[in-house]
Amino acid sequence: MRTGRFLTLVIGVLALGGCETLSEPSILSSTVKVQATSGPMVGALIRTDLTQDMLGGMTYRERAVNYSGVPVCARVLLLSTNASNYSYGGTHLVPVGATVELGYADNGATLEYDLWQPNASGVCGYP
Repeated sequence: MRTGRFLTLVIGVLALGGCETLSEPSILSSTVKVQATSGPMVGALIRTDLTQDMLGGMTYRERAVNYSGVPVCARVLLLSTNASNYSYGGTHLVPVGATVELGYADNGATLEYDLWQPNASGVCGYP
């Protein structure tokens, strides 16, 4: 009887631990939108990931990835959209080795992508 309760407890704990994984969206595809091809920022890029949650909802997520040896500034500017759920805006400082989410939309959007180096004080400012 004790073995049965213990086994039930272990299965319950494992099932609850798996719930967090289930709530994470799956990446269906990834497309590089802009990428540094020369200079110290080589390895920095902005990509769009098409994700799907466990209920089938799809979202486009823009992310800046910095594999270069210097910090970079990234921005996605929303020009137009027919999405009902979206969030874009702001300039983001992306440290070396980091990935930063820049925004998302549940449907297509017309976007402008920018990557540049921060000024001498480490501030992004406007490109």
